[in-house]
Amino acid sequence: MHTILKNTLLFALLLGVSACSGGLPKNLKSFEPLAQEPVMAGVGWGDLMLGESTLSEILKSHPSPKIAAILGDDSTVELTYGNGQIQMNFALDQQQSYEVNKQQPGWYKTLSVDPGSISQMPDILQDATLHSLSLAPGHNADSTLFKGQSDHGLGFWQGLQITDTFFEDNSLNFESSCCLYPGQLAGSQALDRQKLLPLNTWFKPGLLAYTAPENAETVRAVESAVQKYIDSAQSASDQAALKAEVKALQKDSHLARLIIFEPAPAETDTSEDTLE
Repeated sequence: MHTILKNTLLFALLLGVSACSGGLPKNLKSFEPLAQEPVMAGVGWGDLMLGESTLSEILKSHPSPKIAAILGDDSTVELTYGNGQIQMNFALDQQQSYEVNKQQPGWYKTLSVDPGSISQMPDILQDATLHSLSLAPGHNADSTLFKGQSDHGLGFWQGLQITDTFFEDNSLNFESSCCLYPGQLAGSQALDRQKLLPLNTWFKPGLLAYTAPENAETVRAVESAVQKYIDSAQSASDQAALKAEVKALQKDSHLARLIIFEPAPAETDTSEDTLE
């Protein structure tokens, strides 16, 4: 009798674990209203706005993250939810870092243990704004929170949807991301650990995308074909052939990470014309 009861309880426990394993981690639940919202390059995701949403606001709306701080001349606070499906970075410049450390030494230890302590932190830290945001898939489509797309049609478990927009929009060929080291961006620690490959040479400023390593050859071939399209004058038939090649190459590829960030401000020429 005891053996039957024990086996029944064990089966029920295993059944419960199995049912929960495909669901979302608890600290992703507050993000569910954003699941279908588009990720906008250089702008934000739903009500999470780059350069506007503050650390205090987000910790109140989305409690229980894992918190890490990267300390230096410039400091960064990173929030991680759902085993890395969502990561957010809040940057402090050198003067802000100095002031926070002066007002409340050891703040990062307190905050990492108790995210709710943000209300007792210096205003500079509370008001730090969202600098970058990273999204990654779960183990499968069912365990992935983000089911939408970027503003150029990139989504998880959907293949790399390279549409004509990628070719026709000249702003997709950009260099500004090179001015930001990946280490400054949300989710950057995972890039080396997971050996993800960048697909950033043909996205608009404010968006980086990465694929998993099993797609390495496909990624290089896609990048090469797209770059050929962008770099040189092609006949209409050559352009059509390159588009077809890219779409055929990417049909089995999958996106591994999206990172949006505030683009570096454009340099302006302040020189004045002189009269001779």
